Amino acid sequence: MPFPSGRTGTDVAHWQVAFGIAANLPLGIDLLVERAPFGARSAVGQVGFTF
Repeated sequence: MPFPSGRTGTDVAHWQVAFGIAANLPLGIDLLVERAPFGARSAVGQVGFTF
C-alpha cells in the first residue's frame, strides 16, 4: 500500500554525490569521514579501534 504523498520522506531525488576519507592512525585507531552535499545530503563520522 503506497504512502500518501506527504509521508514519503525527504529523499525526493533518490540520488547523492558523496566524498570521504578513511585513515588508519597509530595505536590502532581508525577514522572515517564522509560528506554528501548534493542530492540526499548527509554527513558521517566514525572512529574505530583495532585490537
